[in-house]
Amino acid sequence: MVIKNKTKMKKTILSIIIALSSIISVNAQFNIGGSVSFNTSIMKPEMGGDKEVSNSFSVSPSIGYRLNEKWEVGISLTINSFDSKQPLFSVSNEGNFVDMTVNETKAKEYFIETYVRYQLVRFNKFSIHGLFNVYAGKGESENTFFSLKENTDYTLWGANICPVLMFDLSNKFSVFANLNFLNLGFSQYKIKGRHTTTEFNFITNINDILPAIGLIYKF
Repeated sequence: MVIKNKTKMKKTILSIIIALSSIISVNAQFNIGGSVSFNTSIMKPEMGGDKEVSNSFSVSPSIGYRLNEKWEVGISLTINSFDSKQPLFSVSNEGNFVDMTVNETKAKEYFIETYVRYQLVRFNKFSIHGLFNVYAGKGESENTFFSLKENTDYTLWGANICPVLMFDLSNKFSVFANLNFLNLGFSQYKIKGRHTTTEFNFITNINDILPAIGLIYKF
């Protein structure tokens, strides 16, 4: 009886070890990470006056699953913030430009995004990937003109393809840069109760959008 109980206990322990090994093996395919991008643009009008200033900030935490050495799928949450100040001018009776007012816009956006990342080529620790994502979300903006304020709610969705540069710092950590300015994309922007705008983009101006820099931790 004692021998049978010991044998049964050994089998149970062995089963637990095998189960834990399977769980660890599966978890080893997961990774967590995120990216951050920030951009500031300052433009001084030729006729003088206040400068036109715009700022944008984006953060995207994510979780991914590696199907194999080439393919990875995942999901992320993206939060965008944008504000701009644009001076508006009028012409005086003498024909000179005069500073009239400042048009200010502030906006916040929230997205849920699914993505597929494919490794195109690898050179030791450095690799180049292709990223395809589909996103959907909503946003709200506030526009101030003179003393008037207008709040706008909108929804948007779309898809993008862009290259990604990645470098492995170790077996666990990698840094990457999404080259957003080289994207091929589609987006649909719908203002609540108004109109819908559809856009197709190819190769954005490099001076307007900086790469989204991120970090990945592999389990």
